[in-house]
Amino acid sequence: MGWVGNTYAAAHTRDPNKIPHLFFVITSGEAEDDTLVLLNMSSLKDGCDETCVLRPDDPDCECIRRFLKWPSCIMYGKALKATVDDLCRAIDRGKFIPGPKADHALIHRIQDGALESPNMIDTQALSLITAEIDFRAT
Repeated sequence: MGWVGNTYAAAHTRDPNKIPHLFFVITSGEAEDDTLVLLNMSSLKDGCDETCVLRPDDPDCECIRRFLKWPSCIMYGKALKATVDDLCRAIDRGKFIPGPKADHALIHRIQDGALESPNMIDTQALSLITAEIDFRAT
């Protein structure tokens, strides 16, 4: 299964009026032990990592427009790693709700930002992202 570009809404919010955080799968899981790297977006606030800011009118954000009501940032400092099995279990248990497939240009922007962000300190995640970027260059 092609995992890169899949999105999942976190089902942890108890307030039905709140927009759930959207997580992007930015690696394929093929580089190392089926490990995927997921990054989420959150509302842009003072002090946020502005390496990759997503805006509702960005052309590459059309696919996620219903989750993107105002400028948001990618939370590189909160990278989530999960095996394919772990993610499938989280989906089966309703912890993650599948969202729209993200545009390739958007995923590339998020991946590239991971290499630039001062908050992306998880070295295993960086290694997996770098492998993914190297793969797409071939």
